[in-house]
Amino acid sequence: MVDADGIARGLGKGDEFDEILDNKEYAKRFLNDDFCLNKLRRRNEAEIVISNAKTIEQSVTHRCIYLIDAAITQIEDQNSYALALILRGHMESVALMGYFCHQLNALINGSVSMSSVREKLFSAMMGSSHGDIPNAPCPINVLKCIDRSDLVLARLAKKKGSAILRDEYEWISNFCHPNFLSFQIMIPEAIHGNYASAKEKTLAEPNTYLISSLRQSTRVQRLFSDHFLELRERTAKKITQA
Repeated sequence: MVDADGIARGLGKGDEFDEILDNKEYAKRFLNDDFCLNKLRRRNEAEIVISNAKTIEQSVTHRCIYLIDAAITQIEDQNSYALALILRGHMESVALMGYFCHQLNALINGSVSMSSVREKLFSAMMGSSHGDIPNAPCPINVLKCIDRSDLVLARLAKKKGSAILRDEYEWISNFCHPNFLSFQIMIPEAIHGNYASAKEKTLAEPNTYLISSLRQSTRVQRLFSDHFLELRERTAKKITQA
């Protein structure tokens, strides 16, 4: 059986696969194995914001690492359907961190209040839209997270008007729905005039964009992890000085 690395290289995506693995290992630097909510001492609103921001960082990092592992399994299984679904989940997780990069930057600049950031952190951790949890706060809309993440990327790149993540997310979402991009996974050679079903394997050359997109999502994860840590430290410093 060919492993994920061999399959990626066979499809011409060896460099992208190497970077995915490298970015996963980089993410592990941010994961604190000793992290425990019960150990956090929070005496005032400022400390709640700092500790909840840390909780978001740990949750997103943990989720992203295991989603990358799951994506690698789907590359090995050559399952484009599952790979697309996992990839979209990874992008949504990265976008949540980007959203709070935007919020902490706004807090540092004084354009949002401490209470506002506290409420948003609480909604991100405890939000639910299911009727069985009627008293839960509304979760933060994923498209809002993606749009705010695009603003963060534009600011870091000093390039206004960019909507890279939004465009990529909407494209990948079309692989996840039962429509054209999902349909063509079953008929990967249709572009070449071959309309035969793919039968078992679905990760064919026309769908290898999913590997490239996963590489891009892990790149953004790496960038946001660094930036989020910097912003948390700056926020803590500002609070201390205040």
